Amino acid sequence: MGGNDKILGRLDSLLKECEFKISKIELRLPEYEEPSESLSQRVAQLLEPEPPAVPAQEAAPPSIIEEPRVAPAADADSKIESQDASLSLEPALEPAPQPTPPAPSMPPIGEAEEKPEKTEKIFQWPALWRWTIPKRCKRPAVGVLLAGAIVVLLWAASGLRATQRIFTLPTDSLKDLTISSGGGLLSMDLSRGAVVAIRAEDGKARLKDVMSIVVPNAGGLAWGSSGLWIAGGRSGLLYRYASVPNGTGPQRYPQFHRFPTLLSISQDSLVSFDEAGKRIDRYLISQALTGVSLALLGSYPLPVGVVPSGIYESNGNIWLLDQAAPAIRRYEESGAVLRPLDYFDLKPSLGSGARPEGLAVEGGNLWLMDSSSHTLHRFRLSAINWTPLGGSGAGRP
Repeated sequence: MGGNDKILGRLDSLLKECEFKISKIELRLPEYEEPSESLSQRVAQLLEPEPPAVPAQEAAPPSIIEEPRVAPAADADSKIESQDASLSLEPALEPAPQPTPPAPSMPPIGEAEEKPEKTEKIFQWPALWRWTIPKRCKRPAVGVLLAGAIVVLLWAASGLRATQRIFTLPTDSLKDLTISSGGGLLSMDLSRGAVVAIRAEDGKARLKDVMSIVVPNAGGLAWGSSGLWIAGGRSGLLYRYASVPNGTGPQRYPQFHRFPTLLSISQDSLVSFDEAGKRIDRYLISQALTGVSLALLGSYPLPVGVVPSGIYESNGNIWLLDQAAPAIRRYEESGAVLRPLDYFDLKPSLGSGARPEGLAVEGGNLWLMDSSSHTLHRFRLSAINWTPLGGSGAGRP
């Protein structure tokens, strides 16, 4: 019996040792690798950077799907819970919500949708001149060429307007024009009985008295080296005022059966229009110690249809301002007649209703007045287009 008790005690100690070892083995079961691998995968997913948000479409915030956990053994839960607590992470950073674009508004049923008008770029000139080229000229180079062509056409259509200057006269009582020895423009103011100097600038003609005259029925005037000559018209006299006033008044030269109305002087030659005889007279001016004498050299019949309102003599040629046309006609002396050379039509510059009068040439400029508009006109001689007479296609304006 004593031996059996020893064997039973030995078996009991072995069983307890086995139970102890078995308990040890069970405590190591939580170190199973599969749950730890799932946990590492979860950590990697949480730490992985989020993909960039697409601006065109609103991306819904990603939802974290938790993987199912493997239930630990009944006896090994304390260590797993401690590990889960130690591995707890901060929540994943979610992308900022994108603003929701407004939904497109639909037009009410039955109303037509309004389409924006198409605007085309058009060429514009600089601020100095603000006029617009037509819309079909979309390229500036084409617009510039078109504008240049328009300018050329306007210049061609206007004739000599680009070479003409117009000045407003302060009175309508001026008569005839001439050039003084100093190159200034002179005229007669019949309302005040004075010879006036004309200064044309800034679109206006300003007058300044030169001398007083007492000439009834004065018709025209001319300035020469011998002094200032004035035509007496129906009085039948020519008046000469000395270049240096001597206080004795004008010297008179009677012209029998003649009514001198227009005058022009070139060197020692004086040309006059005789209204009574409808002719052009040429005189010789002679200066001697005894005084200034005047001798008639010849006369020429006035060309048919011409109504003179101004006269000018240059190098033996006679220019007549024809008020009826209106035009300026140039003639040369040929025997006992005046042979027409050419003419300058004044209609494009003055208009058909103009009444030009007074004719003077100074340097490269030609001057005349228009009594209908009370204006003074200046033309550049080099730009005047003279129309020849007697040739092919010639004719009267």
